[in-house]
Amino acid sequence: MHARLTGNLGGETLHLEGNEIYGNFPWTAPGGTYNVPYQGAGIHVTGELDPTPFFSHDIRLINNIVRDNTINVPSGSAVGPSPTQVGGGLYFHLAYDTDNDSSVRPWFEGNAFFRNIAVYGGAGASIGCYPVDPADPLTEAFFANNTFAANELVDENPDFGFGSGIFLPRVSMLGIPGESRIAGRNCIVWGNLQQFFEMEWHAECGSGAPPADSWTTCVMPEYPSFTCSFSYDLFGSGSTNFDPELVAGAPYDPHLTDRSFAAIDVADQSILTSLISGSDHDGDPRLGGALLDRGADERVLAPFIRGDFNADGSVQISDMIMILARLFPPVPPPTPPLVFNCELSGDANDDGYINIADPIYIGAYLFPPPGPPPVPPPAPFPSCGFDSTPFIVTPPLSVPPSVASYDPCLPSGCL
Repeated sequence: MHARLTGNLGGETLHLEGNEIYGNFPWTAPGGTYNVPYQGAGIHVTGELDPTPFFSHDIRLINNIVRDNTINVPSGSAVGPSPTQVGGGLYFHLAYDTDNDSSVRPWFEGNAFFRNIAVYGGAGASIGCYPVDPADPLTEAFFANNTFAANELVDENPDFGFGSGIFLPRVSMLGIPGESRIAGRNCIVWGNLQQFFEMEWHAECGSGAPPADSWTTCVMPEYPSFTCSFSYDLFGSGSTNFDPELVAGAPYDPHLTDRSFAAIDVADQSILTSLISGSDHDGDPRLGGALLDRGADERVLAPFIRGDFNADGSVQISDMIMILARLFPPVPPPTPPLVFNCELSGDANDDGYINIADPIYIGAYLFPPPGPPPVPPPAPFPSCGFDSTPFIVTPPLSVPPSVASYDPCLPSGCL
């Protein structure tokens, strides 16, 4: 599927929600000439005479999966590698007028862009949002819980190449402010590739103000590139450049894992009331855990027994030993390697961490001193159940967790 909208419109709406757009690429006409699209292989939204944007509003892209689209025309072709080959997954270039109504500003929510390819910029997406009236206080596009991962720029000229994950271009025409007005919230920009240098996102600006706000509570590299008459950085408050540990391997995809501690339950919770959709692109509820996650995917809690770290269905001294092995990995590593099926179960005292206090807590429960009855681990215990509190693992995993189910809590398990 390839979605394409062009035209000099006014007041129309575009709602693209819950689609999977994949496998699109430029094609050849008779004689070998390459036809469009060479901007936005997956989705193309712009003015009919691009780069002249059209004037419109109420544009919504929500919970779409945009993957495996390619803008890469070979050298020597009628088009060839050039600055026009941008936006492998999405090319979005428009001027908009909210008429002081925030409900019709451009809206990007819960979209996942991954494994897309482009030449010049924005392998994941090239997004230009230009407000018609800069005095309108509601000009900022809503941009939350989007993921850009494993996209790749393949430029042949090392002077080219802007933003393997996302490219925020600028224009200067028709009295429209040049800077793309996007302030990202709860987004993930990670694991995007570039042939000649690292630049997962790139923002352009002119002599005016930079984009309306920094990107906050996001997971993204802290030092990407910008083209500017002064220095600024979109990496904002609450953001982190810690690896979000998305699902890797072949094929790479943007789902969170139990190791995604940079994303799970640590998003800006104030966004929750603004989200249009109550679920992610898989249909999972936006509060799959205690709190909202970062990125397009919401990690849904799985059942487990607190303290049962070796997954045998009960809490025993063997669980204390397994947690200690998790905290202090044996050297040399045992063969076969230790398997940690459910990190959550190791947080025996439910303080949000795995540390030395957890085996001590289990020991005090199993071998209580004389006096009052021992305090059992907090729920879920002694039967399978769900966690309702945020969880942060410390220290980082030294041995990858198994993808096998947490046997006592089948069929879903703690993965």
